[in-house]
Amino acid sequence: MLLLESLLLWFASCAAPAGAAKSLTERDVTVPVRVDGHQGPFPTTTTTTTRGDYSNNNDDGGGVPMSESASYALRAFGQSFRLDIVRDHSFISPAFTVAHVGAPQRGGGGGADELARAVRESGANLSHCFFAGHVNGDASATVALSACGGLRGAFRHGRHQYFIRPELNSSSAVSARRRHVITRRGVSQMFADIEDDDGEDDDVQRCGVNSTAFVGPSREFLERLGRSRNPWTAARSKRFVSLPRYVETLVVADEAMASYHGADLKHYLLTLMAIAARLYRHPSIRNAVHLVVVKLLVISNEEKGPKISSHAALTLRNFCAWQKKFNKGSDKHPEYYDTAILFTKQ
Repeated sequence: MLLLESLLLWFASCAAPAGAAKSLTERDVTVPVRVDGHQGPFPTTTTTTTRGDYSNNNDDGGGVPMSESASYALRAFGQSFRLDIVRDHSFISPAFTVAHVGAPQRGGGGGADELARAVRESGANLSHCFFAGHVNGDASATVALSACGGLRGAFRHGRHQYFIRPELNSSSAVSARRRHVITRRGVSQMFADIEDDDGEDDDVQRCGVNSTAFVGPSREFLERLGRSRNPWTAARSKRFVSLPRYVETLVVADEAMASYHGADLKHYLLTLMAIAARLYRHPSIRNAVHLVVVKLLVISNEEKGPKISSHAALTLRNFCAWQKKFNKGSDKHPEYYDTAILFTKQ
């Protein structure tokens, strides 16, 4: 079975800034145009915190108003695409928090333990940014993206997976006609060995917290996804009737990731989780798995984080032991999590 980190690693590689293109990944430049009658610049990530349940609510969080649905048209690789999307922030817990581990404590206070020294953000909730939907009216062609500051996310159409992001340093960065970079790769190639296009590895490690920790879609499913426009029709013998299952997730970014992405770190990681959450809700998986991010931990001082090395198994073991002290004793606590994911650029 394929674990969640494989999905995130592939998406992270496609999201990297442009560099030396890889032979298995094609690139193009496009300008998405909104075609549902609404005009104006893309919304920003400036929000206030919102609360609710795991289903969608209609609060824009105080940011730039954005309708509950939108349609964008774009051309790339000689094809036309129409993305019909609706707001979907069901993967972000209403109790979502961000904490910085190892950040300087105001006024000293060296006697406090490590957990007490974690500096909490009041937390701009980016829930108003995220959308999901379909491509060209095809129910099997799914899309998940953020619309804040441009379109950033992924969609699947035919036998290819596409990743789109705003072009860096674009002169049209604040306009509605901002240039975007779009990459594509065959679905069957999604989980080959990969490297960031900037020449640096993005490593992703996942640690299941308890015996109920889930595994992802099988390789057989992903191969079928690449062969068929409607991959579930040939393989399913019963209806999709299982009850929804929520998998609360802790996301951890090390100091190198925080330094590399800067103020965009939270937006970047939540976009990756939005993409992964959308795939885990694909009807072919047969289990209604809903990823829910309950907390983001940013390691501000590497000495306070898990020991990370080039040895993947050792790094995973260190991370699994380290993350336990941040979990809560009861699954009723809003910050309790079932699985923890580490993002590192080391």
